[in-house]
Amino acid sequence: MYLVCPKNLRHEVAHPHRFIGSRVGFVTWLVGWLVGWLVGWLVGWLVDTLVGCLLACLLACSLSWLGRVV
Repeated sequence: MYLVCPKNLRHEVAHPHRFIGSRVGFVTWLVGWLVGWLVGWLVGWLVDTLVGCLLACLLACSLSWLGRVV
């Protein structure tokens, strides 16, 4: 008795490492993409925060200095 199923499914059942490999590759890609996005967002947030604080400090110091001069 032969189970009737699509040819590609029979091929994947006959070669499970190909079926699993494609799913593992997709999951690996998805996890890598999510981690990359999260790290990029975190680094961007830190750089924005540090640059913003530095610029705010420079502006405050320069205004304070101008206030003493004027």
